This record gives sequence, C-alpha cells and structure tokens, in this order.
Amino acid sequence: MDNERMAIRKDDPRERYLYDAEFRTLVDAMLKLVENCQFTLFEIRQALVLAFILYEERHLAPRPIKVPVDKVSIKWADKE
Repeated sequence: MDNERMAIRKDDPRERYLYDAEFRTLVDAMLKLVENCQFTLFEIRQALVLAFILYEERHLAPRPIKVPVDKVSIKWADKE
C-alpha cells in the first residue's frame, strides 16, 4: 500500500480518490454528511480545524519556557 501511495499524485484529489482506499473512505464519509444535509461546508471546515487543534493539544508535549536566571528579578514585599 505504501508503494502505491507514493505513486499517487498527492496534489490530484480525484486520482487519490480512485486509487487510495483510505482517502476514498474519508471523502465518502464526508459526502454522506453533506448529502444527508447534516452539515454545511463551513461546518465541516470548522470541525476539521477543531479536530486538529484537539489532536495537537492531546498529543504534543508542552515545552518548558527557559528564562535565564540573571534576567529574573523578584521583589519580595516585607510583610513582617
């Protein structure tokens, strides 16, 4: 399957639809949503963007912010 995918032009969605079964399944599922009048193109785009945002939030590890110690100045209030 991977060799077949490499031969398929990624910039031609119709060719991918014809020869890439996973891509065709994705397109067919989206087409059913549109045909059943469940979602508009705008709503599908919104959902897709949100899905990728949620994926990144769940799978990307947060990176610590490194602040040089000599740049930090903490002023302590004397409450005693």
